[in-house]
Amino acid sequence: MLNHKVLHPNVIERVNVELACHFYSESTESALVHFSEEFGKDWLSTSRFIRLVCQFFNTVNNKSLFKAVQKRDASRKPVTKENRSQLNFLAAFLSWVQQWQAKQWKKA
Repeated sequence: MLNHKVLHPNVIERVNVELACHFYSESTESALVHFSEEFGKDWLSTSRFIRLVCQFFNTVNNKSLFKAVQKRDASRKPVTKENRSQLNFLAAFLSWVQQWQAKQWKKA
């Protein structure tokens, strides 16, 4: 849930994982898609970025074998011998981060 505390954290709250999870959530991503369509603004790239970070959070913060079933979220599946989709996602995420770091950014 986005609120003032999530959007404008103080110095100590900037390292609060719970606040980061509220910002990088499925509901924030859905809201950006909705308002992008509703108001004709281009927030789709931001929504895709939030989806990517949210999936990363869900992948690396999984401590339960049943969280994916409980939350009905495939990104929370644990890594097993039979299911290595999370490792495939992490490899693709690493590749994306490396490409992003290699980009030349223009200074404003």
